Amino acid sequence: MPYTLWHLDKLVGETGFEHAGPAPGQRLGMLRPTPYGYEVVPQMCGFLAASFALKKEMERRGFVSDDQADGMLGVLEHSAEGNRVVGIVKHLAELELRAPDGDRQTINSIAVTDLRELAALVKDIGSEPEFENQAMEEDGRPRYLISATFEVAGSSAPAAQRSFVRLKPRWRH
Repeated sequence: MPYTLWHLDKLVGETGFEHAGPAPGQRLGMLRPTPYGYEVVPQMCGFLAASFALKKEMERRGFVSDDQADGMLGVLEHSAEGNRVVGIVKHLAELELRAPDGDRQTINSIAVTDLRELAALVKDIGSEPEFENQAMEEDGRPRYLISATFEVAGSSAPAAQRSFVRLKPRWRH
């Protein structure tokens, strides 16, 4: 049985979390959306691209060091790039992950990636993607990747090594 992903008590999709990630407790898998999932998943994708665009906007405005945090916060709150990042994080914070037995899972972070967007970002950065950006799913290839970092007792991995979006755990057992 797969893990299931829920948004505001509606089933978004399922995954088998087929792969271990590089950080302790991190799992990766292909997300198989439901019809509702196809409606909402695009709003949850693009965190890497949005963060990259926000970084470029901050650099354009002259923010290059952490001692300029107040100005950086203003860019986050009052720019299209910042609004995109905040919007994605808000949607991700509304997600609930359930184990195959239906139990709610406590997670430290979660990210949903549209592989087409990832290919475009890699190309924008100046690298060539290792896969072609074609009509995924129409030819049987998956389109969405999900990454979740589960709580691991005694893990001391720095936050930067965990996953894409750090969330306050919603569910405790």
